[in-house]
Amino acid sequence: MNPNGHDLDLEEDGAEPTPLFVVSMRRKMVLGVWVFSSYLVACSLLGLSRLEIVFSGYETRYPPLVWPIFLLLFVGISLLYISLTNQDKARQLDHPSSGNEVGKGKCLICEKSLYLPLRCRRCGKTYCVRHLPPGKHECEQRREAFIDRYGRALLVTVIIVVLATAGALTLIKSRTRYYDLRPSIWGEIVVWESDRHTDKKSPDRCEIYLYNLTAQREIRLTKNPANKWGPHIYESKVVWADNRSGNWDIYLMDLKTGTESQLTSDPSIQDSPLIYGDNVVWRDLRNGNSDVYMLNLLSGHEKQLTDDPTSQIPASIYGDLLIWKDSRNGNVDLCIYDLAESVERFLTTNPASQLSPSMWEDQVVWQDNRTGYWEIFIYNLTSAEERQITSNQGYNRNPSIYRDIITWSSLRFGDTWDIYVHNLSTGETKQITEEGKPWRNHPKVFDNIVVWDEGMRYREVYSYDLKSGEQQILSSP
Repeated sequence: MNPNGHDLDLEEDGAEPTPLFVVSMRRKMVLGVWVFSSYLVACSLLGLSRLEIVFSGYETRYPPLVWPIFLLLFVGISLLYISLTNQDKARQLDHPSSGNEVGKGKCLICEKSLYLPLRCRRCGKTYCVRHLPPGKHECEQRREAFIDRYGRALLVTVIIVVLATAGALTLIKSRTRYYDLRPSIWGEIVVWESDRHTDKKSPDRCEIYLYNLTAQREIRLTKNPANKWGPHIYESKVVWADNRSGNWDIYLMDLKTGTESQLTSDPSIQDSPLIYGDNVVWRDLRNGNSDVYMLNLLSGHEKQLTDDPTSQIPASIYGDLLIWKDSRNGNVDLCIYDLAESVERFLTTNPASQLSPSMWEDQVVWQDNRTGYWEIFIYNLTSAEERQITSNQGYNRNPSIYRDIITWSSLRFGDTWDIYVHNLSTGETKQITEEGKPWRNHPKVFDNIVVWDEGMRYREVYSYDLKSGEQQILSSP
């Protein structure tokens, strides 16, 4: 831009002047490409903001080289724009600031004084931008086309934009993989919670999903914008916590009839539901602390099971026996309650913490840190015998038991969690997941099927058949 306000693009001596429309088109195109690529990179970085695991390389689906590639593409587009813009500026500054021999710095048509005059390469006459448009000068016979002069830069720009678009769409698509968590299994049915329907209006929304192992079909059970979590299944009945009323209540769905019913309506929080037979238990905060409540589905009678001012949270139920986590002794112990006899007793009194109990018939397993590490313990209610299952001085958690099979999540090698299975009859322990894969947690076992959720930021539900050794992904966001 000269002092007179004229936007000029001038060539060196002996070179052909670049028409104004070419200069304007080139700058606008390159600037537009730069802005568009910036948008794509911003979308990519937005995707990466939900893929923190990419930076440490755990999530093998999206390699850690993705984000530096996008950064390099962005820098390349920026440098291309800066280079072409500076090239135009350099042409202006390098041109003589006074007129040539012919014209003496004035346009021969309008006689306007020019700060940086345009000079015809063939005849040497001087014109202003207005009076030297392409194809109008009488001595002009040949002029380089735009695509010839800038075709290479344009081609490189198009390639970069295509690559950036493909990569951005890959990362944006990856955001459709959300959290599928906390599976629960009974027979051929697996249920879990999923936040794949989260949106701006419902940022914390989770829905309950079901998968039929026999039909190999996934079904969405709930369809409302409220949040749900913690589904638990017994035969054809599924319970979960739901806040569609503005607070957390317990809901139940009968899979046979498709009927959904609300079990609690107190304005306080009710969550962590469990179901076995006709009894549903949950954590209730209506008294200002965590108590355990129960509802009998046949009689409709609701009963408060605990009234201690400390915290009690239901954790496992089988038949008429209920286990909850109890903190009345200053640490977390396990307390067992007979629903038929209304009698409670402590299952553990060790000063360490005992968490995540699971019960089947007269066997109870849990995770325990009495050794300084989280290990798996088992207790036989009939023989009153307690013994330690794991002793690897690692982190073992969330055990689940079915008959003589125990499964749990274990951190033993490196920094990834794997799923292990222990057979009480044979004493054999084996790892059923590959090492080096993402975080695995919340394993559950029923019959010969083990299910769990897997992934760091984007989690999916997996299953493993103990007989065939076949593993498959159940959830499909």
